[in-house]
Amino acid sequence: MQSIALLIGLSMVATTGPAEPQSGRWITLGTTTLRLNSSQGMVRVRGTDRYREVRLCVERRPVRINSARIEFARGGPQVLPIRRVVDSGNCTGPDALARSNMRTVRVDFERLRSGARPIVSVQARW
Repeated sequence: MQSIALLIGLSMVATTGPAEPQSGRWITLGTTTLRLNSSQGMVRVRGTDRYREVRLCVERRPVRINSARIEFARGGPQVLPIRRVVDSGNCTGPDALARSNMRTVRVDFERLRSGARPIVSVQARW
């Protein structure tokens, strides 16, 4: 009986293909630690897929994010006017992407407190 269950389990594993991206699930594409002596940060992203939306998430310290400039492999940039404080552990609202193949995201920011350097992550979903 155990051998039959084992064979059924193995056949299910063998016929299962790679996992498909899940629609609506946020995926982290890149992260950077913001520098103390700068008001801009750059995140290199692995964005070869066609994502629908993007957001920025912050850790360690709150940050006022003024804007984000997304550079793509082809075509012009897309500027997201964010203009709000993002607390540690929170993210900006989702913004629709104009095209695919993101390469970099430049973040224009203001640090609100001294101490540990904030970490900004770029997340996207289908």
